[in-house]
Amino acid sequence: MADTNVFGFGSGPVEFEDPRPRRAMARAAEEDPAGFDPSRTRRSKGDEGWILPSVQDVLNSGLRRARAEAGAIPRPPSRPAPATPTEAVAPAQWSLPAWLATPPALAATLAAGGLLAACSWRQATVSHAAAAVIQAAADVRLAGAAAKDRPLPPGLVPPAASWWGAAPAHLAEWGVYLDGTKVEHGWDATAAGMFEAASAVGPLDPLARFALARKRGDAAPAAGLSRDAAALAWTGRTLHRAGKDAEAVRAYRRALEVAAKAEPPRDAPLAYSPDPNVPRYLLPGEDLAAAVVADLAADASWPYRDWAEAVPESGVSALAAARALRKDGRPEADAILRRIVERAEADARARAGGPDEPDPDEEAVALAVAAEAMAMRADWKAAAGRYRAAIDRMADARVRRSWWFNLADVAAHANDDDQRRAALDEALASASSDEVSRRVLELRQGSAGQLRPKAN
Repeated sequence: MADTNVFGFGSGPVEFEDPRPRRAMARAAEEDPAGFDPSRTRRSKGDEGWILPSVQDVLNSGLRRARAEAGAIPRPPSRPAPATPTEAVAPAQWSLPAWLATPPALAATLAAGGLLAACSWRQATVSHAAAAVIQAAADVRLAGAAAKDRPLPPGLVPPAASWWGAAPAHLAEWGVYLDGTKVEHGWDATAAGMFEAASAVGPLDPLARFALARKRGDAAPAAGLSRDAAALAWTGRTLHRAGKDAEAVRAYRRALEVAAKAEPPRDAPLAYSPDPNVPRYLLPGEDLAAAVVADLAADASWPYRDWAEAVPESGVSALAAARALRKDGRPEADAILRRIVERAEADARARAGGPDEPDPDEEAVALAVAAEAMAMRADWKAAAGRYRAAIDRMADARVRRSWWFNLADVAAHANDDDQRRAALDEALASASSDEVSRRVLELRQGSAGQLRPKAN
C-alpha cells in the first residue's frame, strides 16, 4: 500500500496489479489482435480521465507489426529445385515483305553504282590526259625546241583545280607541261596556278611540293620535301644558295647514296650513255647519280674541293662523278677512279676471307663499277675480266644482256674479236626484240656508228 494523498488522488490505499510474465503478455497480445489503439475515439463522456497506453501496449503493437511484415516475405523452399537450362526463345520480330523492300533497295543500288561509275570514268579521263601531257613534257626535254611547237591531241584540257576534280599528281603533271611548252592553247590555266592548286589539294604530295619548290626557284627555302634523290639535290642547291655549304654537302651526299640504290622500273628502258664516244649502257642508278653530279658541277663558283666530301668513296655515284669530271677535263677524275679500283680490290679480298656470302646483285654492281673504272683507265683486259664476273652474278636478264653489250665494246678496245662476237651473241640472245637487240643489230650492220670510240 501507498499513501497517494499528496499526489492529488483520493484518500485510501492504491493497489497495484501483479505484473504478468512477458510470455503471457505476448500471448494476450496475439489473442487481442486489435490491442490498444490510441487513435480510437473516447467512449466515455464524463469526468473520467484519459486512458493512456502502457509500455506493454506499445511493445505489443511493435511485435504485431514485425510479425505481419515477416509473414509477407516468402520463404525459400527447404529443398531447392534442380537447375534447368533456359529455353531459347526467339524475340518477336517483323519481317519486311520482299515486294516492299526490293524496289527501294534496287533503286539505291543503281544510284550508288551509277555514281561510282561516273566518278571512275571521270578519274580515268583525267588520268589519261595527265599521262598524255607528261609524255609531251618528256618529249620537250628530250627533243628540245622542236617538241615545244607540237600540240596536244584534241580533247585534252586541264582539269578543274579542286580536290574532287583531279589528284595532286595530275595537277602537278599539267603544271610541268604548261611550264615547258610554248604552244598557245587558249586556256586560262597556268603552270604556277597548277602547282599552287596541287599543293593546296595535297599538301603532303611529294610531286606537288617538289614541283612548286622548283617553280619558286632555288632562292626560296625548300622545306618539307621528300627524301628521294631529286628532292635532296634540290634541297642541297637551296642550302648552297643560302650560304650553308656544310649542310648542302650533306644533302648532296645523301642524294648520291639514294641514287646509287635506286632500281629502275621493269618496264622502263635501260639508260644509255649520252656520250657518243662511250657507246655503252649505264649501270643501274648511274643516270640518276649523273644528274645529281651534274647539278653539283654546274656551279662554277663552287669548286670541287669544297664539295668533294659529297662524293662517296666507291659505287655508282663515284663512277658518275668521275665521268662528269673527266668530261670537263678535270684532273680530280683520276683520283676518284683510283679510289674505286682500290676499294674494289679490298672488297674482293674481304669477300674471299669472309664467312658470309654477299648479295649477288650488289656484288655484281660493284664488279661492274670496277670494270667501268678500269675501262676509263684503259685497263681493258682487267675490265673485261671484271665484267664477266659481274655478268655471272647478275640475276636480271635484261641488265645482264646490256652488260654483254658493254663487254663487247671493251673487247673491241682490247682487240679481242672472238670475245667481241661472243659478247654480241649473248646480248642478242632474247626471245623478244627490245632496245638491246636493236642496238646489237645496228652495231653489226654498221648503221649506228663504230664500236670503237674515238676516246674514252
